[in-house]
Amino acid sequence: IYMSKNIFVFTILNLIISFTYSQTSVKDSLENLLLNYKKEDTIRVNLLTQTAYEQNHIDTLLIYSKKAEKLSKKLNFIKGEAVSYRLIGAYYQFTDNFPKAIEYFEKSKKLSKEIKNSKILADCLLSIAIIYLYQSNNYKSLDYHYQVLKIAEKNKYNLIISGCYNNIGMIYQELNEYSKSREFYEKSIKINNKIGDEMSTGTTLNNIGTIYFDEANYEQALIYYNRALKVNEKYKNMYDIASCLLNIGSVYYRLEKNVEALDFFQKSLEYGNKRINSSVYYYIGAIKLKQKKTLKALEYALISLKISKELELIIEQRDSYKLLAIIYKNRNNYKKAYENQLLYEKLKDSIFNEKNIRDITNLENHYKFDKEKQAIKVKQQKKDAVNKEYEKQQKIIRNLFIGAFILTLFLFFIIFRSFIQKSKANNILKQQKEKIKLQSEILTEKNKQLEELSNFKEGLTGMIIHDLKNPISTIISISKNKEITSICWHLLNMVSNILDVQRYEDSKMKLILKSYSLYKLSNNALQQVKLLAEQKRIVPQNNIPLNRFIEADDEIIYRIFINLLTNAIKYTPENGKIIINCEEDSKNSNFTRISITDNGIGIEEDKLKSIFDKFTQIIAKKSGKARATGIGLTFCKIAIEAHGGEINVTSIPNKETIFSFTIPIAKENVKNENIIIIEERTKKIELNKKEKKYLEHFIIRYKKYDIFDIMPLRKITAEIDDNFSENIKNWKAKMQQIVYNTNETEFKELLMNC
Repeated sequence: IYMSKNIFVFTILNLIISFTYSQTSVKDSLENLLLNYKKEDTIRVNLLTQTAYEQNHIDTLLIYSKKAEKLSKKLNFIKGEAVSYRLIGAYYQFTDNFPKAIEYFEKSKKLSKEIKNSKILADCLLSIAIIYLYQSNNYKSLDYHYQVLKIAEKNKYNLIISGCYNNIGMIYQELNEYSKSREFYEKSIKINNKIGDEMSTGTTLNNIGTIYFDEANYEQALIYYNRALKVNEKYKNMYDIASCLLNIGSVYYRLEKNVEALDFFQKSLEYGNKRINSSVYYYIGAIKLKQKKTLKALEYALISLKISKELELIIEQRDSYKLLAIIYKNRNNYKKAYENQLLYEKLKDSIFNEKNIRDITNLENHYKFDKEKQAIKVKQQKKDAVNKEYEKQQKIIRNLFIGAFILTLFLFFIIFRSFIQKSKANNILKQQKEKIKLQSEILTEKNKQLEELSNFKEGLTGMIIHDLKNPISTIISISKNKEITSICWHLLNMVSNILDVQRYEDSKMKLILKSYSLYKLSNNALQQVKLLAEQKRIVPQNNIPLNRFIEADDEIIYRIFINLLTNAIKYTPENGKIIINCEEDSKNSNFTRISITDNGIGIEEDKLKSIFDKFTQIIAKKSGKARATGIGLTFCKIAIEAHGGEINVTSIPNKETIFSFTIPIAKENVKNENIIIIEERTKKIELNKKEKKYLEHFIIRYKKYDIFDIMPLRKITAEIDDNFSENIKNWKAKMQQIVYNTNETEFKELLMNC
């Protein structure tokens, strides 16, 4: 279980003091000075940064820091800008926005290196080291701490050295190297006592308590935690108070004193620090699990995980995943338990892998060696430093002056040249813009006219085609001449194709799906085109097995066969061959693939891609005849895709053409007698009283619609039970045919006879 250790944030130590223990008179005095000092110079920048240090509220810290940053940039006051960035970074660090904090600390670090201000540089490096420590990135944190130590020891920044020792002790404690950890904590306390920094000692006391906790010496752990809490309460150090309360609660948790533990955890939550709250919610969740309140335990564990992910706290994430794995196991959700256990193992390995420990050890050795080497060189460097630095500065100043002068001239030339070019470009762009605007208006007007003309043409075509359908249907019903009937059926199919393509090209075709015999559907279509085939002495061969059933809309599939067979007969020479086959689709076993092969004139390869486009006609090179009317194949494509299938064509000119399409296979091969041989549909149906009574409520619904309301009429017809009687079955089939033909006369007659 992870313990809350106090990181020694001395880079912003003055801020902590001012937030928690500042004297109001100092703050008020600085604010009065700011009000009275109106001049915008470096003195005002320093007043702004100092006032930011002394604020009681973190939001006012950001306000004064931003003002200092703005004025520093205006004055080109680099030191003021560096300090402002450090303060803004501190604000984001306190609010747990670590990426933003690092961004500003890096800016401050860059400027402090530029002006060679080692104090600001050390503060920034340490702040970054602390953020990596929060995130349990021990290798990076230790690297930055050792960089800070080099600067701090060189310049005798005792407070910074003390903080580094405290934080390095924490890193070794996380690696379970307690002897090294105590060594660094003792060094930190020794320096704090020397400089009289009691508040920093409170931080280290709390951390020593966590070592005793890790060693299960709970009595000693409580002694150190309470000593640390007393010091932190004296200085009103809110963060460390929350940390101490968390740690005391965790001791009582280990001692299974859950009531006392919960009391301290609730007190810790009152201080509202998100990083510490992550651990608090973890412990509360663990207690709820012990109490077998698994739902509450899950709630707190998820909150802990959410916060630790947000703040990138690796150890807290690891512990939250472990707790979640146990909770989900208790709730019999073994899948979730396994997933969280895997995440726990992954994070555990990433924190304590051998390479990480080896890298940290190498860093420590490198630091010690570098420290000894530095001590040898320091005397010689001091002798040469003054002269070299003076000469270097003089040379830099001279070079900077020359460079600045040349750069100024160059920039002036570039700006002047850019201004001239920009003026010319703006004039050209203005002229082009006006020209484009005029052309756009002309095109818009022409498009509008074309759209109106297109709408008129489509409307007129639809009206003419619509009005043709009813008389054609009437001729079919009264004609006894087979040739006339066949021609009318061909015209009716063409009219239906045009209407359906117009209706469904921008919307999905609605289907009534049932299980049907593929053989009967294809055979009915062959009966329909029989006369056309006989005229060319063609005998189509139907190889579809009797036991093949599909899940489809029978009228739509019937029309697909009519279109493809009509085309095949039309462009196949006399005594030619037309073969219908079917097999399981190789791409999807739930579909069957039907193919219609002819040995006609064929289609050129470059025309195959556009064969299914609306109003596309393929002209045969030798005969000059069109391969298709340009609408039937478009209907086929729309209808087949509505069933979830696909249609393809392959062709070798003057040898063969194969149209193939896929349709879903019926889930069960249930025989469906809805497909009646065409000749049988014309028989007169005599209904008895019982059958008429059954149809009454259907007749009422039929009368609400016009014959051209095809979809609602088909839906009503589909609800009629085929098994009621043979007459009802035949009446339903006849109604299907009438609706398909949109024959208004027969529709009204059939309803009146009931």
